[in-house]
Amino acid sequence: MSNVLRESRALYAKREGYWQRLSALLGLKEPLSKSLDLVRALDQGLALSAIDSLVRQGYLKTAELAFVAPLRTLSHRRAKGERLRPDESERLARIGKAIVLAEQVFGDKAGALEWLHAPKRKFEGRTPFELLATAEGGQLVEEELVSIDEGYVA
Repeated sequence: MSNVLRESRALYAKREGYWQRLSALLGLKEPLSKSLDLVRALDQGLALSAIDSLVRQGYLKTAELAFVAPLRTLSHRRAKGERLRPDESERLARIGKAIVLAEQVFGDKAGALEWLHAPKRKFEGRTPFELLATAEGGQLVEEELVSIDEGYVA
C-alpha cells in the first residue's frame, strides 16, 4: 500500500463524522467507529439493505449494482433472505468509502457524484466509479481524492 493511501485513510478516518457517515450510507444498524468494525461487518457480509440504502439515497442506479454482484445473484439472495458475501460486501463498502471521501473533498452529494461519474484523462477516460470495481482501482480513486483535497490537482 502506498504511503499516500495509508496517510489518506488515517486522515479521513479521523475527520469528524467519517465513520458515522459511512455507517449511515451503508444502512448499518451497528455504527462503525474504526476500520476493524468495518472488517467485522464485511466478514459477516453486509445485508442487502446496504444496497437498498445506496439506491434509495440516489448514490447507485440499478445498472451500477452489477459492480457489487450480478443482478440475478442479488435477486436470488434477496429471495432467500441471504446477506452479501464478504467479497461483494467489500466492493459495496469500497463504493461507500469513495462516496464519503468525495463528499468530504467536494463538500456535498452533488459534487461528489459529479466527480465520481465524470470520465478522467488521468484514468484513461474511465470514471472513478468504474475504477471502484477493483481494489487497485479503489486505491487510485482514494489517492486522487487526497491529491485534490491537498491541492495537488487542478
